[in-house]
Amino acid sequence: MTHAAATSDIHENCSKYGRLYSYNAAINACPDGWRLPSDADWKNLERSIGMDENEIEKYGWRGKSEAQKLLEFGSSGFNGYLTGTYDRKFYYQFVSSYYWTSTQIDDSSAWCREISKPLSIGRFKDNKRMLFSVRCILNQE
Repeated sequence: MTHAAATSDIHENCSKYGRLYSYNAAINACPDGWRLPSDADWKNLERSIGMDENEIEKYGWRGKSEAQKLLEFGSSGFNGYLTGTYDRKFYYQFVSSYYWTSTQIDDSSAWCREISKPLSIGRFKDNKRMLFSVRCILNQE
């Protein structure tokens, strides 16, 4: 696995947790009829699980009680695993999971979400070279 790899296909992780994608690979990862959720889509999800409206627009950690609802066996049905991220080696594996949004900030960064075991939902911008998880949503056109 090299730093420039588009996806992380380490078998023992991939079979349970799925692949990790660079931003450019994530944009094209969803099958026909599905898409990578935008930052606004994530905000709608956060609203639906009860995050306070004052928290939704904030950058950084927020939604402490709502994070549990997004983890495996949580009440939202999202069932997120704590997959970590990859940049030459795994970081925060089994402590946090990172998800790309389709919303770019500039040529080198995009919005992402982090769900952390200390039970918070992070709204961050990150480098598009990082390898994060993808959660596709059904197109509603």
